[in-house]
Amino acid sequence: MKNNIYVAVIADIRDSKKLHERSVFQKKLESVLNEVNGQINFSSISKFVDNPPLFYKEHLESIRHEEKENGSGFDYDHNSTNDIASDFMITLGDEFQGLLTSGFHLVQIIDYIERSLFPIKLRFGVGIGEIHTEIKRNTPFGMDGPAYHIARDMISQLKAAERKTLEPSANIKIGIQDNDWLSLLINTNFMLLSAIKKSWTESQVHTMNVFMKEGVQKQQNTANVLGINQPSVNKALTASNFYTYQYALNVISLALCDIGNEFAMRADKKDSTQPQGAEFDV
Repeated sequence: MKNNIYVAVIADIRDSKKLHERSVFQKKLESVLNEVNGQINFSSISKFVDNPPLFYKEHLESIRHEEKENGSGFDYDHNSTNDIASDFMITLGDEFQGLLTSGFHLVQIIDYIERSLFPIKLRFGVGIGEIHTEIKRNTPFGMDGPAYHIARDMISQLKAAERKTLEPSANIKIGIQDNDWLSLLINTNFMLLSAIKKSWTESQVHTMNVFMKEGVQKQQNTANVLGINQPSVNKALTASNFYTYQYALNVISLALCDIGNEFAMRADKKDSTQPQGAEFDV
């Protein structure tokens, strides 16, 4: 994203005081975050772009056509580590955060962290907006701006909702600077995805993790790694609504890619009409 627009992620652990062997969990969390920072290739989104569901295909084709005409085609296969402006790191005993330059891999990163730490329950507050300070890749401290303020507010809203009996349930909430309507639509999807995740078992999540990683998203490969037959893999993925869940994540990714393009186009338009050195005001 251009002109200081970033994606801030702040996360914490629900009921962290009830954790047994906190030091063991913290080492596991550090290991997962290190993987996100430099070792994981989130390729499911590029596969989705190549073979989208029918209801999204026409929209996606129009985006690519427009990008081709503008000469600004987005690289859907680019590695997620290129999106990381500031590494995901633990900031407090039960809190961690990271900063991204794009929202394209945001939900894949969140999904990977959640599944890797399952059944531990996490909250994620996401803010898309400006950063007004210097970006520091190797430390989460000393950075500030609306993106972080929004992310922190999202965490507070999630905690407040947990204390109310009639509030919709979710563990991820996003706020997009100057775009409350898209924020509402995406957050509604997060609520529905939370309902899917509530039914997951540890066995199902283990199958998902192997399928997405060692199994390279192929059921037979996954069965070979797990030492079971392919129908058992299919049964676990189907029972957990995993394919529906993944498609929903990928549609959210494309929506966030769209908002990134919108910020960029607004910046370019503003730059073309303002004297050099003028600030971009979202």
